[in-house]
Amino acid sequence: MGVSVMGLSKSAKRTRKVVSIVAVLALLVALLPVVPAWANVVSSSVKVTAEDSKAGALTNYTVEFQIDAALNTGDAIAVIFPSGFSESGAKVTAVKVGNSDVTVDFDVQHPTTGIWYLYNKGSAISASTTAPATLSVSFSGIVNPTKAGSYNITVRAPYPSDSGQAGPVTIDPADPAKLAIDANALDEDTSKDGIQVTAGLSKSVTVKLTDQYGNEANATSSVTVKVSDTAGFEGNGTINSGSSSTTISWNVPQKIGTYTLTAEDITENVTTKMQAASVTVEVVPGAPTKADIAGPGYLDVNQEGTYTITLKDQYDNVAKASSDLNLTLTASPSDGVTFDPNPVTVKANESTATFKFKSSKAGMYTITASGGGISATKNVAVGVTVLNKLAVSAPANGEVGIASEITIELRDQFDKPFVAPNDLTVSLRSDNTGTFYDKPSNGTPITSATIPKGQSSVKVYYVPDTNAVGAHKLTFEVDQVLSDGTSTGDTVRAEATINVGTGAELGLVVSLPTFTAGQRSEITITVKDGHGNDVPAGPNGRVVYLETESPTGKFYAAAQGGDPITQVTIPAGQASVKVYYVDTESWTKKAMADGKLSSADVSDPWPYSYTVAFRSEGVIGFSGKAIVGPAEAKAITLDIARQDVNAVPDELWTQIGSQIGATDLIGIANMRVGVVDQYGNPVPQTTLLRISVKDDSPSAFLSYDYVTLEGGEWAEEWQAGLVVTAPGTYKVTATAGGLTGAEKQVTFEQPSLEIAAPATALPDDRVPVTVRLTNLWASGRDLTVDLGTGTQNSAFYATDQTADPITQAVIPAYSSEVTVYLESDDPLGTAVELTASIADLNLTAKATVTLGRGPDAVMLLSRGWNIVSTPWVLEDGKNTIDKILANPEYVEQAYGFANGQWYQVTTADPATMELRPLEALYVKLKGATDAVFWAKRGLGTPPVRDLAAGWNLVGNPADRDTRVNEALSSISGSYAVVISPAGCNQADWVYTPQAITMPNMEVFRGYWVYMTKADKLAGQAMPPLQ
Repeated sequence: MGVSVMGLSKSAKRTRKVVSIVAVLALLVALLPVVPAWANVVSSSVKVTAEDSKAGALTNYTVEFQIDAALNTGDAIAVIFPSGFSESGAKVTAVKVGNSDVTVDFDVQHPTTGIWYLYNKGSAISASTTAPATLSVSFSGIVNPTKAGSYNITVRAPYPSDSGQAGPVTIDPADPAKLAIDANALDEDTSKDGIQVTAGLSKSVTVKLTDQYGNEANATSSVTVKVSDTAGFEGNGTINSGSSSTTISWNVPQKIGTYTLTAEDITENVTTKMQAASVTVEVVPGAPTKADIAGPGYLDVNQEGTYTITLKDQYDNVAKASSDLNLTLTASPSDGVTFDPNPVTVKANESTATFKFKSSKAGMYTITASGGGISATKNVAVGVTVLNKLAVSAPANGEVGIASEITIELRDQFDKPFVAPNDLTVSLRSDNTGTFYDKPSNGTPITSATIPKGQSSVKVYYVPDTNAVGAHKLTFEVDQVLSDGTSTGDTVRAEATINVGTGAELGLVVSLPTFTAGQRSEITITVKDGHGNDVPAGPNGRVVYLETESPTGKFYAAAQGGDPITQVTIPAGQASVKVYYVDTESWTKKAMADGKLSSADVSDPWPYSYTVAFRSEGVIGFSGKAIVGPAEAKAITLDIARQDVNAVPDELWTQIGSQIGATDLIGIANMRVGVVDQYGNPVPQTTLLRISVKDDSPSAFLSYDYVTLEGGEWAEEWQAGLVVTAPGTYKVTATAGGLTGAEKQVTFEQPSLEIAAPATALPDDRVPVTVRLTNLWASGRDLTVDLGTGTQNSAFYATDQTADPITQAVIPAYSSEVTVYLESDDPLGTAVELTASIADLNLTAKATVTLGRGPDAVMLLSRGWNIVSTPWVLEDGKNTIDKILANPEYVEQAYGFANGQWYQVTTADPATMELRPLEALYVKLKGATDAVFWAKRGLGTPPVRDLAAGWNLVGNPADRDTRVNEALSSISGSYAVVISPAGCNQADWVYTPQAITMPNMEVFRGYWVYMTKADKLAGQAMPPLQ
């Protein structure tokens, strides 16, 4: 048997007609009070079971009951749910008799909310008073009421004759979900709308825990609650596990007004917190405890003034009288005084009353109003002068850290200067961070200023703190006195506001992160003043220009997408903006180009990084190094580090000799093996990486067939050496798992012989001459070299000291060169031809040495400012800056310093062009160029220069880099400071004789020396003899 929700079976037509009639009647009867008219009560012992008893839960119900009379075919059962239950998706899932699992076939009808009819479609169900039958009806999809409490579900069986029996079911609160404030318990006046509480009281606030429907619910674990109001009060309490509320003491704000009272869950270490609750409360004044009298402080004799009495509670809130309040008026002194009316009455539910006062005699009067425990006073000057106000003169605008002058003047009631009858103290206050001083400079900080007796004004000076940009409201206050010095008991107060701006000097502050090749990184550009305050852009914004030295570096406006940008605008009203920078070239690429093979060889990547710069009109710009690290390693690199047999260590020659024996030629190429990212940047290896290296020729071998990188190395060029014994092209490959491999063709050209000799030499001087095989080749045996010169007066010598000339030299085995010495007695200008040959290899080389002299020194000057000096007297015609510089057209500006003043170096004044020994010139170049120095030769002494007391611009007196204390030893005790200035392409530092560290004075550079007294600076460079 089953349950049908579509009606009775077709085989029971008569029954269906009866049921239909009964259903219509039942629908009508269900809407009326149940009054049994024709049947006995047969249902009893109703038991209701809910699978989930929580409020609002979607659940299943079982309604079990007994019948004590038979339920025949066609008889009906009614199950009635009270209001609050939702059954829109509900259905009857089973009707059972007794404890069996067999269901009874019933037709179910649900004509309206809360009423279910079940018509017996099967055979009669037997029951009697002595043998009652138990039936159970199961429902699914029932939604519990949202309000917790006890509910009755009624069963009428049979329906409609049974008057019904109810079974209770308890709906429990759902899980706690939010907090609630018991507002009604706070309200002190329920006759008015809203919640009324009295100012300044201490109230108990009850905070409850409820489910989402507002049912009070118990906590399953402790909940920490914070109660706060919009006046700043905070208080905490705990709803303990198993409890539903806590009480927290609340200090009601002392000022009247509308406030929000909030309860929040501040429990720590929980994933879900209770929803906060808030109520709006109206803080009302308490009972009046005092009063104020307002009105004119000065009256002429017999002039009547009107005064208002205002009642206030203990917190100065205006308060209303609960009943008529009579206040008696008195004056001291009382002669000539008239009040109207007296007493004065503040009516019930009002807070103010007015009266009039006058006197026929001049003097200072104290008016008192008292009654009902309330008292108020007012001082009134009649016919006498009174200090009525402070006139403050202050600038509308100021600058951080800069003093603003403020004048404070006393004025009487007629707005005329009031002369202080005695010393009057004016208190000084600011609502911002700043300090008052008594003088504009070298002043003393003050919090008050004194206007001396007989004077009417004083000046003070206000200095805003260096970070206190914004409005500064200054307050000045002084006791009110009469012209005879009598105090009125009141104070006179004035205010002034200075809008403080930033310092005049603005600059760009830029945060540069560490970049990764190929990845955009965020840069924040901020405009600040000299004190570190942010400076917002004006209404048109501020344009910042973006520059980079890197050929591959680019700026973008966003972290992804978009085109490169060269400028960005800081929006109006904002002080900063963000841009994004990316470069595909890492600093490791430039470091490797400089010969560095490991990050351990680089103390700072700064010198190998490109400069980025940020400029904006009227603002000091910013430049810094964008340090770009490499991306992830992707490939092996393979190149020739050197094909130089002279770089081979002795132990490697021993290894080579043991493998190939004696041979005419040996060629060696050290292979540089490294790791790079996708952009070709070397990538340091922090853990061991082994790279296999192979060659393709049986006539060659590798000193090592692998290379290891670790400890920050990105390349290695000493392990894998390709050794060959014949000219030709050889292929070398390098591989490692997970990385793209590399190969390199290494070519060894045919050997040749060369002579390395100076272009010029002086007669009777010996100069070194080197005869070598080209650097690709060495010999596995000793090679005899035949030597010759082109003149009779020229000869070779084995050393620079031996007396006998030679005509042969030997290149030792496993070497590529030999050095001998040339000496010639020929006249200046003679070209001496040199020859060298190795007969058994059929190799010959020639070179020419011209007898003459070259410059004594050459120094490279960089682009920008340089300070240039000489330790020698220079040759005539070669001692001016245009002759010293290889490219004089590169000079943009040049200056000297003499006799305490700067002078410009110009061709219009030839004397300014001369570079004299131990002096120095500032030279700005638009490109790098050499400075060439030709010292005047002959017997002589080092130069000496007179230094005056004060600052002197001097050159290094030595012809080499020299420690500063040694270079200036001739003026020891006469100088106090030495400065190597920044921005001049030389190391910048400051030295004092007391310092422990002694920097070097670089040769041909200039320095500032401060002399405490005049003295002579001695040169340390001898003039050359010839």
